[in-house]
Amino acid sequence: MFEANLIHRAIGLAAALMGFAVLTCGPAHAEKVASPETITGSGQAIGPDIIMVNKQRVILLGIDAPEQGQSCKDGDTIWTCADTAFAVLDQLVKAGPVTCQLIGPPDPFNRRGGICTVDGKDVAGEMVSQGLALPYPHDKQSSLYLDDQKAAQAAKVGLWQPGIVFEKPWEFRHAMHPPGTFK
Repeated sequence: MFEANLIHRAIGLAAALMGFAVLTCGPAHAEKVASPETITGSGQAIGPDIIMVNKQRVILLGIDAPEQGQSCKDGDTIWTCADTAFAVLDQLVKAGPVTCQLIGPPDPFNRRGGICTVDGKDVAGEMVSQGLALPYPHDKQSSLYLDDQKAAQAAKVGLWQPGIVFEKPWEFRHAMHPPGTFK
């Protein structure tokens, strides 16, 4: 009994000290200490809506960008909109340290879902604001980005430019891999 109380007190003291460290270390250290589910480091795009931070692949939650291999049409011209989304995402995450709040367990490909920021800016929100990703309707975080999409549509940027024809990424995936055929 005494040993159990001692362990609980030690855990409580450790938690209190960790909380104190979060309050006194400043924002950069606070995010690293606050939660084991937060990662911070340099980033790079590995897909139009997937990044790598500290060897962890992170799917940007709440959005869906054109798939690799997906093209959009601009009148009679084919636009490789997925390549554009990939390049812009890579620029965004290379602009500074990336901090991701990871949500949920890894998928079979060891990817984690996350909400990621660079210099305090939501990376997924930036992609939607630039018209290069859409709020993903099958993700509860998608509501975070509805206003960003409205702003992109009003500004006629990215996929919302006049004359651009595109298939929603989830519809493109479904057409490429009908249920039961996904590899």
